[in-house]
Amino acid sequence: MRRLYYKPYEKPQFGGPKRESEEPFETVAFFGLTSEGGELWAAGIDGIYRINSKGVAQFGPLPKFETIGGVDVSFNLPHFVVVLTSIAGHKSVSTAMPMIVPR
Repeated sequence: MRRLYYKPYEKPQFGGPKRESEEPFETVAFFGLTSEGGELWAAGIDGIYRINSKGVAQFGPLPKFETIGGVDVSFNLPHFVVVLTSIAGHKSVSTAMPMIVPR
């Protein structure tokens, strides 16, 4: 396993210790990951990422969600559905987390 990508969190909540490496103390959390055509698609807390072997090839904000049967869901991406879930709410400081699911 190797890390392909990380992104510093722009609004840090904790003033964590400085590290000797260049990696920031806080990074964007990713909760959903799927693949298509040799690329990865990831749902981060700040948007949707398309990642290839060279890094992030595309980034966009989270899509608009609609509530269907009590579930916040978006069908705005052509090959994926994005669902907001609070599955880890008891362990997370945030509310809902986006998950990306292939159609």
